[in-house]
Amino acid sequence: DLLHEDLKIRKVVKAKLFHAGIAKIDIERTGKDAQARITIHTAKPGLIIRKKRT
Repeated sequence: DLLHEDLKIRKVVKAKLFHAGIAKIDIERTGKDAQARITIHTAKPGLIIRKKRT
């Protein structure tokens, strides 16, 4: 069940951030019912972070 959830997460992230050059998506869980920790490896992190300039 968690495998299917992880695959859905990867699909959504890739669809929304396709322009950011995603190389890898890591999904970690500490327990069966724990929240997922998602790490995105990208060539263009500024497109994901979108810092405001002052």
